[in-house]
This record gives sequence, C-alpha cells and structure tokens, in this order.
Amino acid sequence: LLITAHNSVILDYFNLADKELVGKSILHILPFLNEIVSQLKEVLKGQSFSFKNKSFRTTESPVKIYWNGNFLPIKDNEGSTIGGMAIFRKLAAKELDNDSITNKRLKDALKAYTFANDRLHCIINSSQDLIVALDTKFRFILFNNGYKRYFEQYTGKKINLGVNMLDCLAHMPVESQKIKQAWEDVLNGQQKQTLEEITDAQGNTRYVELNFSLVKDREDNVIGASQIIRDVTERMLNQELLLASERKLAKVFQQAQVGFVLIDLETNKFTQANKAFYKVFGYTPNNIRELTTQDITHPDDFLAEQALMRKLWTG
Repeated sequence: LLITAHNSVILDYFNLADKELVGKSILHILPFLNEIVSQLKEVLKGQSFSFKNKSFRTTESPVKIYWNGNFLPIKDNEGSTIGGMAIFRKLAAKELDNDSITNKRLKDALKAYTFANDRLHCIINSSQDLIVALDTKFRFILFNNGYKRYFEQYTGKKINLGVNMLDCLAHMPVESQKIKQAWEDVLNGQQKQTLEEITDAQGNTRYVELNFSLVKDREDNVIGASQIIRDVTERMLNQELLLASERKLAKVFQQAQVGFVLIDLETNKFTQANKAFYKVFGYTPNNIRELTTQDITHPDDFLAEQALMRKLWTG
C-alpha cells in the first residue's frame, strides 16, 4: 500500500504539506485508514470500494471529520491490477444529508481517470520501444510491459510503481553509478541521446538507442524524466551493409582500367573521377571539379551528349 503519486489537495486535507508521501505506506500517512484496511487490500485484487458520510479522527484533530471516499483498481493493458487510486472528499456539515451531487462528481472523476489511464496504458504497451519514467528521486512513476520484462531480466529484481530504481541496482554498483549519472544529467537539464552496444540473453550483439526527456507539471516544474529505449540493431546492420557496399564499389571504381567519372546532372559538372580517367585526359582531382561535360566534349558531339544526359536524368 505504498503511495506512488498524489495531488496537492491531499496535503491540505490532512495537513501534510511538510511531509514526503511518495514511497510511504498510505496506512502510515493516514493511520485512520487502518479501520478499512481489509477493503483496501481487496482493491489491489481488482475490486472497487467506496464509502460516504464516514467519520474518522485524524492525528491532527480529535474532532470527527466526515468523508466520502472512492477506491479504484488500476490495471495494465493485460487486465492485471498494478495498483489503486483513492479519491477523498471532506464533507461540510450541510452536505452530510444530501451528497448526491458530490457522489456524481466522484463517479465522473473516476470514469474520466479510468478512461485516461486505460488509454495511456494501451498506447505505451502497444509500442515496440521500452518506456519508463522516474521522479526526481529515481522512483518509478511509469513503465510499459516491455520495460518491466527487460529490467527484471537485466537486474533479477521485481519492480512496481514507487520502487526506487537505484535500490534495484544496489548489487550492480558499476552499472548503478553509470545509470544514475545518465538520469542526473537529464534531470539537470542536459539533452541526452546515446547509442549503446549490448549483449542479449542469447549472447547476440544488439544496438539500442536511448532517448531521455524531462517530465514537467502544468507549472513547468521538473518532476522527473523519461527514457525511451529503441532497438536499432536492424538499422545499424543495414547501415553497415550499405557502407560495405559503398567501399566495394569505390574500390572497383578506382581500380578500373577504363575511365569512370561521376557527374552532377543538374550542373553538368564533374564531381569525381578514377585514376584511368585522369591518365587519359590529363586532368587532376583539383581541376576536374571546375569543368563541365561541355568543356571536354567536341562541339559536334555536344547536342547528342546533352540528349543522352536528359534521358539519363528522366530515367
């Protein structure tokens, strides 16, 4: 029953402005909820729960305070319960006998939250990328199923929202320091995009692209950072094949016994030539780029050559 996120209203309701809530047990922060702890645990099993006009005494005030409360399970894209959401509303005396409007607002808020939460999980879990977000103290505030599988396989540690990532890496001090530094750089405002070579569980070399971004609230305050991990192995291999092909072609081009030349079809200027061409025409790499096809073509042949060039240009 650890708190992973909350709004500012809860701080005012319970006089908690000077306390750190994230990562703490809700029963420790709001001990009066021990009266309904069995119902709270049912929420984590997928059951909704609510109460209204219920009185509690808080540690800050011995006077009874009346509340409406709604508790809703939070589920991932596969339907598994991964947490719960609580909505509290303190009731004024005049609301104790007639709170139908309040209940409707709570239900509407729950419905809107459920829709937004389901949509977010569908989006991030349908991605082939690994997606994660941490708060400023390195606690998980969001991750998709792909990242969860990757991290747990990589570290051997189970993760949940609110868990500190660095605690999960305590048995890997070298990797922990490197990862911590990367996240700190981002939280301090640095743009960060890296390409890393890793070895997968099967011993194969993979290339991954890491993209970091700041996470801000509505007031533009930094509340964390996110990371997207993309497998770019296929792209890197294709680039390497392309480079190898280009190197092979360049070798054939330069070692050919007949003259080869590359021409810019828009300007008719030479861009590159091989050794055989320089030998036949007597030019050098320095002056060939200043010439056009017209400069080395006999006037009687120029129009025919231009017609051939236009044909090449149009395919």
